[in-house]
Amino acid sequence: NSFVVWLRAPFEILVARLEAATKRPLLAAPNWRHTLAEMARGRELLYHRIADLEVDTSVSTPQQLANLIADEINSPRKN
Repeated sequence: NSFVVWLRAPFEILVARLEAATKRPLLAAPNWRHTLAEMARGRELLYHRIADLEVDTSVSTPQQLANLIADEINSPRKN
């Protein structure tokens, strides 16, 4: 058995996070924002289809997200 969590974020948040990154291969591409948008569009349907839980990472702290995910995984309906 597995439990798939999609850590989702709006495109603008992804861009901001990548702009702050220093060692990401995607940033080496001249048109990396376009590449990111294409990747996100291509993956969104698949991720939505396979995820047991979708979590918007733009509205909570990492600790809050971890607690939410742990609560979902450990809930009686998941076991």
